[in-house]
Amino acid sequence: MGTQMTERQRQISYTLNFYVTSILMYMITQNVVANIMVSYPDVADYAVKSLTTLPTLFGLIATFAMGPVALKFDKTKLLVLVMCSMVIFSLIFFVWVLIWMFHALRVSCNLKGYRLGILYAIAIIGGDLICRVLINLCYNS
Repeated sequence: MGTQMTERQRQISYTLNFYVTSILMYMITQNVVANIMVSYPDVADYAVKSLTTLPTLFGLIATFAMGPVALKFDKTKLLVLVMCSMVIFSLIFFVWVLIWMFHALRVSCNLKGYRLGILYAIAIIGGDLICRVLINLCYNS
């Protein structure tokens, strides 16, 4: 009792917490989607599934918040505010995801220093290129 965790143990703990949270959120989301589909059988399944994506959920929250505000203020200023907020949130989320991916890679391999950075860059760029090729193959066949 009372012993401090090493940096490696802390990294593993963060990665496991992120992994478990992601899996639990996925399972909860699937249950919610199933309940919505049962409650509204005449709505297409892709429409219900699109409700559970992060941008759509934040869009719904913003819509409920902006409704009363839109009645009181100029629409063009609100549009500029919303667009700037979306850009800022997207950048924050993008950086947050990249940082978590880097921590997961750092925990899962033995590389240190610049070698780890090079591997991370290759993984991100390579993963993007592979996804683009696979998407093109799927849609052009």
